[in-house]
Amino acid sequence: MEYPAGDGAAARPGQMAVSCPIIIIPAAKSKSFPRKDANGGTAMKILVVDDEKTIVKGIKFNLENEGYQVDVCYDGETAVDMARRGEYAVILLDLMMPKLDGLGACQQIRQFSTVPIIMLTASSEDADKLIGFESGADDYITKPFNILELKARIRALIRRSSMAPAAPAEPDGGKLVRGHIEIDPERRSARQIGRA
Repeated sequence: MEYPAGDGAAARPGQMAVSCPIIIIPAAKSKSFPRKDANGGTAMKILVVDDEKTIVKGIKFNLENEGYQVDVCYDGETAVDMARRGEYAVILLDLMMPKLDGLGACQQIRQFSTVPIIMLTASSEDADKLIGFESGADDYITKPFNILELKARIRALIRRSSMAPAAPAEPDGGKLVRGHIEIDPERRSARQIGRA
C-alpha cells in the first residue's frame, strides 16, 4: 500500500512513502536545575490554578522540566487556601473557574500576600485585562499561549520579586546601595562592594 509523501512530493515508482509518528522529546533540563529559591533553599514552588485539567497537566509538566516544584488545584477557593498555606514564587490563576473566579481569588490572595500572580484566560478584551490588573494581578496572558512565553514571564516575575529593595541613601554621603553595587553621586563613581 502506498502513502503520499509527507512533504507533498510523490513517492518514486517502486518506492513507498511512509509517514512516521512524531516523537516528542522533552527539552533538556536547564543548567540551573533544580531551580532554587533566592536563599539557595529548595526548588521554587509555583501554584497552577485552572479548571481545565489538560492545560494544568501541560503547564505542570513543562514547569517541572524547568526544575520548579508545581502544586495544582482546579477552583478559586482551593487556590486561596493553598496560597495562604504555601510559600509560592508565582501563582498562575485562570480567570473563569468554579466556586470562586480568578478575580475574586486574586483579590483575596492580595489581602495576605504579595506573591506575583499571572492571570491566564481565554479573554483578550482590554477591559478584562484592566480589571485583572486592578484586582492585583502582576501579568496577564491569553489562551492559547506559547509555553516558552509563559516560562519567560515566570522567570521575569521571579527575578523582579527576588531583587533586594534599594537601601535608602546614607545621610553622610548620599551613597546609593543596590545589591553589591554602591553609587556615589557626589564623586560620580560606582564600585562593587568588597572591592576598592
